Amino acid sequence: MKDYHFDIGNSHEGPLGMCAVVQAKSKREAAKTLREALPDKVEVPVDDSGVICVNVYLNGQKITKNDIDYSEPGDS
Repeated sequence: MKDYHFDIGNSHEGPLGMCAVVQAKSKREAAKTLREALPDKVEVPVDDSGVICVNVYLNGQKITKNDIDYSEPGDS
């Protein structure tokens, strides 16, 4: 098993970014595992600052093994 690091988007260059680490036997398996783990939508909690709601929508089906920027040996 390896730990596969996904780098999707870049919050230093654009408004959103995401990274994830997935333990799997292959890049293909890691991408499939991450796709299945992600929800379609994340509701961000807001306070009384005037922001009414923030929803972040995810399209996990677009995640592929090409989104992996590196891997390293896992713990098992």
